[in-house]
Amino acid sequence: AVMLFPTIERMACTPQGKVMTPVLCRLRYAFYLPIFLLSLLPESLKVGIVRLALRNLYALDTSIIPTTVSLINVDCAG
Repeated sequence: AVMLFPTIERMACTPQGKVMTPVLCRLRYAFYLPIFLLSLLPESLKVGIVRLALRNLYALDTSIIPTTVSLINVDCAG
């Protein structure tokens, strides 16, 4: 995977990357608690939340609902 995406690998070395890398590294912990709490909900409630969040998509394929619900998992956030 070395040099697979050299632009992405070097983003942290740019002036903006030097500012944003520490911020984003610390900010990720703020997302762990909400994701953990959402993962405790029953599947039917998660499906409802995902449908509510994606309601404005005109070409919503119903097969993406279970896939999106499966991403509400603490293991996916790490």
